[in-house]
Amino acid sequence: MSAGAPSYSVQLDREAFNNPEKWYVRHIWRQIAERRAQKIPKDHIKLLTLPGVECFDIRLLNEYGLIKTTASGFDPDGLAFCEEVPERFTRISNLLPNARRFRGTYESLIGVGRASYTGTADRWFPFDVINLDFSGPGFKQPDRSTSKTAEALLKTFRLQKAKKGSFSFFLTLPADPYMNDVSGKSELEKCLRDNLHQNENDFSQLFYSKYPQIRGNSRPAYKTMHYSDFLLITVPKIIIKYGSTEWFRVECTKKMTYVGEGHTTRMVSFCFECEYIGLLEGYGKSPRMDELKKGYVQNVMKIMIEPNLDINTYLDSRKETRKELSRIRDEARELFGKRLNESSATALRTLQNAC
Repeated sequence: MSAGAPSYSVQLDREAFNNPEKWYVRHIWRQIAERRAQKIPKDHIKLLTLPGVECFDIRLLNEYGLIKTTASGFDPDGLAFCEEVPERFTRISNLLPNARRFRGTYESLIGVGRASYTGTADRWFPFDVINLDFSGPGFKQPDRSTSKTAEALLKTFRLQKAKKGSFSFFLTLPADPYMNDVSGKSELEKCLRDNLHQNENDFSQLFYSKYPQIRGNSRPAYKTMHYSDFLLITVPKIIIKYGSTEWFRVECTKKMTYVGEGHTTRMVSFCFECEYIGLLEGYGKSPRMDELKKGYVQNVMKIMIEPNLDINTYLDSRKETRKELSRIRDEARELFGKRLNESSATALRTLQNAC
């Protein structure tokens, strides 16, 4: 997803998503997708993604047998993507024969700003894995009181709930405060302050022990903390909150940050497991409210307890892993422009245990 109508360069687009740090994140996604595949009765996952012009995430998952293919391409019920930029949309469509495709933003696909879902979203959902790998600002919509991304996240849970679909959810955003307007940042700030105003709860005590400069400070937390730290706490918290309101037990299993090789923008990346709780079996049974509340408290606390993974620092301490990821980056260049059903991506298979 992009913020507007950017100037387009195929080569810059390819290289932007082809670096060791990003390949490390993709192998995390692959491991989580493998675990999700073990939970479902089908042989393959159903994936919705924002793939980028070379579809690297799809190439990797396909190489591990997680996406269903046919003699002519992909099973349309197993793979779908969104892309707004016309040239990117055409290139991606050519690489993914028979995949479901939507020309527009993810927000447009699911019907942000309208009362109902789009007919396309209603036909396509649910998915086993949803990968929102945003390249533009996540929480920015100056002409509205809420951001499109925030509404899109909530509506994603509502669509999955309508089909009673548990799923794994990946979200990646740039950690640049200047990309996000005040209304978007304030929405995340409010989600944080809702807990902190309950002064002596476990969350607030742990938060203030890590960020003592926030206590009693009238300045917004996003102006006082490192912005990436702010997002690494508030984004999982708001997603856990949204999921809980729609009867999902949501756990943030990975919180990562990195600057891709050759780039300057710090990214934050999250992995969530979203299990639909719903109603107990049988007529007249009430929702499993106690289970949901208990899971909400535990998983919000886990945001503060579990450490963030700085991928750059991690790879600097593991030279062989970085070397292998650099090899993948180089080998991936050989796949540029090749259809996924006509080229082998065996070179991308590695890091079985390194992640």
